[in-house]
Amino acid sequence: MLKPVFILLLGAPLTVTAAQPAALSLEDTFDAYVQVILHGNEASKEALRKRNLLLEINDGTDVIVDTLDVLQLPKAAFKGTAMEPVSRALEMRRKTLSCTITNITRETVHSTPQAKVAYRCAFPDLSGFFATYRNAQKRRAVVGDDPEDAKALFVEFANALRDAPDRSHEGSAVFLKMPDNGPWLSSNLPQLGMTLLQQALPFDTWNTRIEAESVPTVTGIPTCDLMMAAKLRFFDRHHPQSPFLSNGMLQSNLLKRVEGMSDEEATRDCRMVHERNRALWNREKTD
Repeated sequence: MLKPVFILLLGAPLTVTAAQPAALSLEDTFDAYVQVILHGNEASKEALRKRNLLLEINDGTDVIVDTLDVLQLPKAAFKGTAMEPVSRALEMRRKTLSCTITNITRETVHSTPQAKVAYRCAFPDLSGFFATYRNAQKRRAVVGDDPEDAKALFVEFANALRDAPDRSHEGSAVFLKMPDNGPWLSSNLPQLGMTLLQQALPFDTWNTRIEAESVPTVTGIPTCDLMMAAKLRFFDRHHPQSPFLSNGMLQSNLLKRVEGMSDEEATRDCRMVHERNRALWNREKTD
């Protein structure tokens, strides 16, 4: 039980409980997410922890909030490796990252306030380094892994990351306001962290792009073209007489499927389709 003198210091009588923190506004909630994702801002982490308490998320709230700080992942993974210069460059570059709201559309659905927040971010544009990376990968395919080559490549990439111009990334996030004038919650804004990682460390994207150079171009989206090539190889092995191999229907269906999608949306969709069918399409003909 609290001693009376301590109660006086708190400035509250015994019968009064601690006040709940006020819910953040929509704009402040967006900013808190962004500050954690882009900068790992500790004050914003604390604001989101308090918001989670309003949502009665008591277990694991620190983990939930810290997971948004995605740039801590490469910092830990690259420490003591040839990619440590990349980690240092990323820490420097994150200071210049920014996202701003460009539009807010509000509506009420089934008595629940909702909002769609459109935003624009400034992320590093590393497209100019792709040719250097591709040449390094081609050399690696010929001479094998060379630690010194890898070290030199990552130092060069770190310099490019520090000096790269900005590129605009546009997106939108859906927010729901919790009942009883509770806090705003977004299920898809945390995905911005993975987008940031993919743009700041685009090695997987570049590897996919290099791999797609060896297959026919259908959509111009590497992941989708690789998916279509795998599907066509399956038909060629198991259904060589299928008209789908000659009438272009599979390709036309894919083009219709991704029509109207952004490259990012089409990439996610084609990756999902490929993963779902990978075991089937890779199956060898046994008869």
